[in-house]
Amino acid sequence: MAVEIKIEGLEELSGTIGAMIGLIDHYKRVDIGQELSDWQVNDMHRHKPFTMRARAKGSATTKVRPHSLFEMKRSTRAHRQLMRRLRARRKKGGGIVFIPMLVEHRHWSTRDILRREMIDSLADRMHRLKEQKLGWDIAKQRVKDALAAASEYLGAASEL
Repeated sequence: MAVEIKIEGLEELSGTIGAMIGLIDHYKRVDIGQELSDWQVNDMHRHKPFTMRARAKGSATTKVRPHSLFEMKRSTRAHRQLMRRLRARRKKGGGIVFIPMLVEHRHWSTRDILRREMIDSLADRMHRLKEQKLGWDIAKQRVKDALAAASEYLGAASEL
């Protein structure tokens, strides 16, 4: 007595699973890093977002500076110029200039860099991206499109 099992649609199922694996791979390698950069450009109004992508690992990291890079460089340059002027005044014999604010001046803030609204907007953007890019219906549609393209190609090749 032989038992025979027939599974219909196995090829379509394996194609759908393969398409979903491809979608997840593309999502983690490309889409997440792109969305982080878009968030900094559109929501934070940064001209040069600092997003590091490790495509082989499938990860992306974004660095949020407290101010724009231009402001940070400008502030550092202004502080250096002020200290040079004070040293030059001291050397000329104009008296000792004592400014305690510059000696103990903190160059950082204890406030949060990002407001809660910005973090929430990033979470919303990432959730919308996941809904748009990942899903079984999207994978099934890709398989159907690939099968249709293959059948058109084979039909055109057989006519030749």
